[in-house]
Amino acid sequence: MKKIFRYKIKSKALMTVLMLAIPVAALMLMESYTHVPWDLTPPIFILNLVGYYLIYLLGTFLFGGVAGGYTFATLLFMCCGLANYCVVCFRSSPIVPWDIYSIRTAVSVADNYNIDITGKLIGVVLGFLVLTVPGRVLPGKVKKLRIRLAGLALSICCVFGYVKAVGSDAVIETVGLDTTLFTPNVLYRNNGLLAGFAGNIRFMKVEKPEGYSTKAAEEVAQSYQTQETTTAKKDLPNIIVIMNEAFSDLSVFGDFHASEDDMPFIHSLDKNVLKGHAYVSVKGGNTANSEFEFLTGDSMAFMRREVCHISSM
Repeated sequence: MKKIFRYKIKSKALMTVLMLAIPVAALMLMESYTHVPWDLTPPIFILNLVGYYLIYLLGTFLFGGVAGGYTFATLLFMCCGLANYCVVCFRSSPIVPWDIYSIRTAVSVADNYNIDITGKLIGVVLGFLVLTVPGRVLPGKVKKLRIRLAGLALSICCVFGYVKAVGSDAVIETVGLDTTLFTPNVLYRNNGLLAGFAGNIRFMKVEKPEGYSTKAAEEVAQSYQTQETTTAKKDLPNIIVIMNEAFSDLSVFGDFHASEDDMPFIHSLDKNVLKGHAYVSVKGGNTANSEFEFLTGDSMAFMRREVCHISSM
């Protein structure tokens, strides 16, 4: 194996072909984790490919050589794709940018889940590992530190520019990116994992509403403040809230029949009780959003995040 890695390709034509082909192969393997690469239209495939080339370029300057950079980028995509596959298995929804806020919670509960190891998964991982072999024999070193740092800085700027471009209306309309947020699996399948993730980053920033200020908010709150109420404490209602992620009445989804009532106590409450359905703004993670909405009365619909994940509970 060491002899193989010591060998360096001397043919410039072959080197060029490999440098262009390896990112293409990595893209196709990445998409194969959860779907098939030919789900992407040609314009969207090219858009994703540009991002892959930028990551491989960044790796080259980061490690000071093509071999190290290409090996790093290939393994990076392998690990990111595998992580996304695991998340899809756990919650039936892919990784989204705001999951970074819940990474500690995800790690703490990961032991409670099982990964579905399929032949396809093994094949994709092996494909990535095989792809590192030609990458390791690519020649090319960036010896001067000044050039290496300048190239690294430029690569990082290009990556940020790529993320900004993917989230712009011009690119979305030009290549035909899917913008349907409430079906993230379909969105990632249509847009590609890299472009899908990069496009969602724009929802991480909450824009300040026009005319908003602390003073204006205080004035609005002041208008709703009432004088001391004379209502007797005994006349105030008792409010019981059960907030449980695993608690749901499946009968609301259609004809659900069981041999016996699965929620007899809840169904028995028919006097002095108001019942209805609650719609939550997120599922499969970041469920604190529901708690925020209930406790504050503020809707997540005004927050630029995954607000269209609607599920009945």
